[in-house]
This record gives sequence, structure tokens and C-alpha cells, in this order.
Amino acid sequence: QVCACNSSGRTRGGCSLIGLKGGPNPDAATYGASMAVCAEAGQWAAALGLFEEARLRGIPLNTILYTAAIGASVRAEQSGSALRLFGKMRAAGVAGSVITYGAVASACERARDWRAAVDILVQMRQATVEPNTVVFNAAIAACEKGRRWAAAVSLLNEMIIQRVVVDIISYNA
Repeated sequence: QVCACNSSGRTRGGCSLIGLKGGPNPDAATYGASMAVCAEAGQWAAALGLFEEARLRGIPLNTILYTAAIGASVRAEQSGSALRLFGKMRAAGVAGSVITYGAVASACERARDWRAAVDILVQMRQATVEPNTVVFNAAIAACEKGRRWAAAVSLLNEMIIQRVVVDIISYNA
């Protein structure tokens, strides 16, 4: 199963799954990979359409699918959509990965919601998922955009204490 895109990387009229002759029915991994390709091609709505298609086909909505849908929303600067999907994911009891949390933290940053970004770090700890540089940097940047300098410095110090790699983005956010 593949996501149909033309040679420029753009889809023609949206992304769709193409069944290869004699191939298996699409599964969550196939949908997730196709959604990622659609997002990369700038077709976030098509990626979310595939998410809905998977749901309608009865494919269990797992971490892979939610993360791909959240990532597509963030890439398209649709932070509200990303945060709604994350809420549905949590309500469904689907566990997030560090990649999921990183995408959600980026959505919070883009929405300039520093409280939600900091809360993502709390939720990660509750879920026993270790925050990485990407998640911390997004939270620090959200604090900076919200003019919460003390919170940003506190997160930077927390990175150092937890021995999370601090990079140039961490210091410049």
C-alpha cells in the first residue's frame, strides 16, 4: 500500500491509498506511513482523511495513527486540530510516544499556549515517557512566546538536571 503522490511530491487531488495487486489490506502502519507522506507533501487534510478512513474501516486507532494525524496537523500549522486529536487520543486510552508528545508540544508552542506546553511535560512524566530535547525546546519556546521568562529558565534548568541534551535552540528560545 502506498500514498499516491506525483513526482513533485505533491498529491493530485489529495492522498489516497492504492492497493497493490495481490497485496494485503491496509493496516495501521500502512495508514500511518501514508499519512506521513501526505503531510510531507503538504496535504494535511488528506492525511486526516486517511485517519478517518482507517477509523471507518475498523482499524484500531493506535499511537502510530494518532501521532501521524497530530504531526500532519502541526506541520500544517493547525494547532487546534492537533490538540483536539491529542485530547481524543487520551480519552480513548491510547498511550503517546515521545514523538507524539513532541508534536503536541510543538502545537502548544505554535498556539502560544505556554501552560499547555508545560502541562505536556507533566503528562509525559505521569505516562512514564521521558521528555527529550524536542519537547523541552517546544515548551521553552512556548514560555518565551508567552513572556514567561522564569518558566523558560526553570525548564532549561530542569533539562540540565535531568541530563537532557541542551542545544542551541534550548538557549535561544
